[in-house]
Amino acid sequence: MNLLIDVGNTLTKIFDESLNKVAFILSKKISKNDLSSSLENYLKDNKISEVLVSSVVPSVSQILKDYFNEKSIKVCFVDHSSQDLVNINIENPEELGSDLVCDLVASASLENKDTLIIDLGTASKVLYLNKNNQFSYCAIIPGLESSLSVLSNSTALLDRYSLTKPKKLTECKHTNDVVIASVIYSHGDAINGLVRRFENELGIKCKKILTGGYANFIKQYLDFEYEEIEYLTLNGLSVISKRRK
Repeated sequence: MNLLIDVGNTLTKIFDESLNKVAFILSKKISKNDLSSSLENYLKDNKISEVLVSSVVPSVSQILKDYFNEKSIKVCFVDHSSQDLVNINIENPEELGSDLVCDLVASASLENKDTLIIDLGTASKVLYLNKNNQFSYCAIIPGLESSLSVLSNSTALLDRYSLTKPKKLTECKHTNDVVIASVIYSHGDAINGLVRRFENELGIKCKKILTGGYANFIKQYLDFEYEEIEYLTLNGLSVISKRRK
């Protein structure tokens, strides 16, 4: 059995292929002790042949590598060359994050349609995958938390804010309400605008897939139809794992 791990800038998700579900979710500041306390009994009860990892955090990648090497479990890290489903047609394919590689592979495995993948994570990404499973274009903007952090860190009079359901702009009476509403609504408008611009430039209508940890804050403000897939990156890891076998 393989263990699949998606290391993001916010969370690390560990997927059990045999159960077909996320078995563990660890915080951003993962340590070797975190892995031991979470996985020690699990590894005793389950025979793991290989660990397949998508990681955008090099420090966590090293922790995972050291931990599983000590357990004599093979660990492999996904990159653009780890898959054979998507033609990655960009100038420097090695620059493409493994999370985006997995998003593309998962989408390519579903159906052959021109698709826009909207991945709302620490950064918000819109990726275009054409009906022939060729990837050439994407857009990347700061995510919701990143936008809030910029305001908090660069503006002396603004506090740190937590994402909550926004009030209407005309109902905001306090700075906290104004900041939260402004960031969420403007982010939804930005995603709507990028999707429209892609379709206008391409001259076609695309299928839309929505994923990412911040999708719940934005999806009600999107003005297009979409299919929501909660763990798209892990789905892509699973496809890569099965094709490796």
